[in-house]
Amino acid sequence: MKNINAQIKDLDDRIHVLSERSYSPEISGSELKEINKRKKKLLKNKKKLLKKFEHNQDQLDYNELD
Repeated sequence: MKNINAQIKDLDDRIHVLSERSYSPEISGSELKEINKRKKKLLKNKKKLLKKFEHNQDQLDYNELD
C-alpha cells in the first residue's frame, strides 16, 4: 500500500512538471504534442494505480470483517 501511494505521488509530481513545461512559450508544437502524449500516459498509469489501491482497500476492509 505504501508503495502504491509512493508511485501515485511520483506520478503526480511528473504530471505537474509536464504541465508546467507545456505552458512555456518557447516550446514548439511538436514538443507540446510529445508532452501531452507523455502526460496522457502518466494519467492513465495513475488511474490504474488508483484502481489497484481501491481494490486493496476493499480487500483489507473485507478481511477485517472475518
